[in-house]
Amino acid sequence: MGKIYKIAHVVPPYNPVPPINSAGTETRVCNVAKHARRFKPVVYSRWFPGFLEKETIDGVDYERIKIGRIYRRLFQKIVPWDPYSFNDRVGRRIVRLRPEIVHLHNEPKLLRRMWRYVRRSGSKLVLHVANEKEMDVRLLRHVHHFIACSQYIASWIHSEYGVTRKRIVTIYTGTDTRRIRPVWEVPDIRKAMRREFGLKEDDVVVLFAGRIVQEKGVKELISAFTSMKEASNGDVLKLVLAGDIRKSNDPDNKKAVYGKQIQNMVKGRKDIILTDTIPPVRMPDFYTIGDVFVLPAIWNDPFPTVLVEAAAAGLPIVTTNVGGIPEFVKDKVNGIVLDDARHISDLSNKILMLLRNPELACNIARNAREAVESAFSWERVTNDLENLYLSVLHSAGFKSL
Repeated sequence: MGKIYKIAHVVPPYNPVPPINSAGTETRVCNVAKHARRFKPVVYSRWFPGFLEKETIDGVDYERIKIGRIYRRLFQKIVPWDPYSFNDRVGRRIVRLRPEIVHLHNEPKLLRRMWRYVRRSGSKLVLHVANEKEMDVRLLRHVHHFIACSQYIASWIHSEYGVTRKRIVTIYTGTDTRRIRPVWEVPDIRKAMRREFGLKEDDVVVLFAGRIVQEKGVKELISAFTSMKEASNGDVLKLVLAGDIRKSNDPDNKKAVYGKQIQNMVKGRKDIILTDTIPPVRMPDFYTIGDVFVLPAIWNDPFPTVLVEAAAAGLPIVTTNVGGIPEFVKDKVNGIVLDDARHISDLSNKILMLLRNPELACNIARNAREAVESAFSWERVTNDLENLYLSVLHSAGFKSL
């Protein structure tokens, strides 16, 4: 196998690792670390209640940074100064570990102060970019390579910050095709899950999973579903919405206000089920309740993992031609694509087209599953990443911005 190198994965201090709720970045890190072959991984993240500060899972060392309540209250809420930040605490551990590669995941703010520790450790630094978060251009010269989650994000990094194309590599996310089985292979699980959510076997279920926020087009989907009920046999049509709703009484919190509006829209409706975020461990079974999966994004969604998972589950997909989505979903091949989900009649007609044409829906679903099996396994993602790491280690250097 050759030499085994050390790599430090640094996860933003927002969610537990491994994740207990839907969290694409944390899920990706855990799976990539678990499938590593040429690198010995250590994953650094924030400590959360119920987790150990140090443990090894599936051969991966996890170190969680515990920041005391008094410190957080004093330096992160009252005083606008953080003398011993999460970045500093992780950075000091990196200096002790001296890994060959430090991989920062999906948070450009991790570069702050962290780059000094990385330089002291003699490590090479790569930054994973999964959305259009603002980056401090002064710090980008310390990044050896940028990993973009899609060509859309790669183009954004290049055009917005002038990073040369040679320093940007697109590596798509993955999923576990052994855990997520296509719906036609697991009829018993489908029946059990439908019973759990109060659905009948002959119900026709339109499924959505994701954050309940404006940019995901949830209001548009509810409106389209209501229109569909009026245009078809509405008795068997059901809409299931699964996702996190931001909770806050602050009238300026737009995400919380939007969540309450969604709750009011579905209140009292027996044909719409609104449920909390499904834990990652249950998502493979949860997908089986659907007949069609809809993600009517109305923003430039960089590359939604949920579409890859729904495709792996053998669900025909309806989505929009925005962001990085068309890099995966091809119209009438492995999904149905519309230009703008805010056109409610178009959205409802696209969904009905699949529901009324079982042969088309079946072909699309099988093509989607095959696409995931061929190109979106965690083994493929890990292999692509490790090839990049090795090229970084063996390169002579790079020019700063």
